[in-house]
Amino acid sequence: MFDKNYFLTVLNRNAEATLDMVFKNGKEVEAYTVHIADHNNGVVSALLYPDNLAKMFEEMEHDYERMYEQIRYMLLTTSKPQVNNLTSWDFVKDKLVLGAQKKSEEQIIKQGMLDLDIYVRLILNGNMSCKVTKDHVMMWGKTENEVFEKAKENAMNLQTATNFFAFVMDLQGIPEELAPFFGGNDPDAPTIIRYDNMPHGAGCICLTEIFNKLCEQYNTNELIVFPSSIHELVVHKKEESITWEAATELVSAINAETVDWDEQVVNHAYGFKKKKNQSFLFIP
Repeated sequence: MFDKNYFLTVLNRNAEATLDMVFKNGKEVEAYTVHIADHNNGVVSALLYPDNLAKMFEEMEHDYERMYEQIRYMLLTTSKPQVNNLTSWDFVKDKLVLGAQKKSEEQIIKQGMLDLDIYVRLILNGNMSCKVTKDHVMMWGKTENEVFEKAKENAMNLQTATNFFAFVMDLQGIPEELAPFFGGNDPDAPTIIRYDNMPHGAGCICLTEIFNKLCEQYNTNELIVFPSSIHELVVHKKEESITWEAATELVSAINAETVDWDEQVVNHAYGFKKKKNQSFLFIP
């Protein structure tokens, strides 16, 4: 069994490390804060989560020293952005997006929506990102609202809506000519909403314009929104054959069977209703 306290000792033999409580997806969890000296880039820092390391512990045949060496290698060879540039608004402004998580007391730049926090995230590359705090905002010389609105603008530009079956076909390498056999051309197929080549696309849930367009596409005034993970949403038109209870049971089942807890958004579905003068998301 992975001994988190012993591994802390191993980390401190070779680096500087502490085991603290941090927020992850709106939930307080334990994490190692590790600082490793790099002769070329000063000090490289990272958060490591005991739950993830327990899996690595098994893969490394219970060898703590080997684990550390593997972690050190990954951290020191990962492409790193120029840290000095992070103080520049011009450098970060186009790297801000919106993420979605359960409501929490986490001190980040966010706005509440139903039972969610829609928060600002800085994405440097596919492996490196962080939630934006008040300290970031002060460093950039902007207001919280200016930063949030810029992230929302970027989110709108980055969002992509794809036929769900066509998306699955692409993942599995199925040729386009077979689309009719897999629902890839079905206009009533569910739609997957995410960011284009970027994680944390569930933040699109606050972009009303997307859902209004889907209502027009499906020729309906009501949608079901499935928060399948923090990275994407699945949307389908509301039909009499699909009850809200069944929709929520589906989200719960997907979370339980296929989505790690730290990548779950909530355990229920949302509804979206388009009216003449107002469109809104709601919890059924």
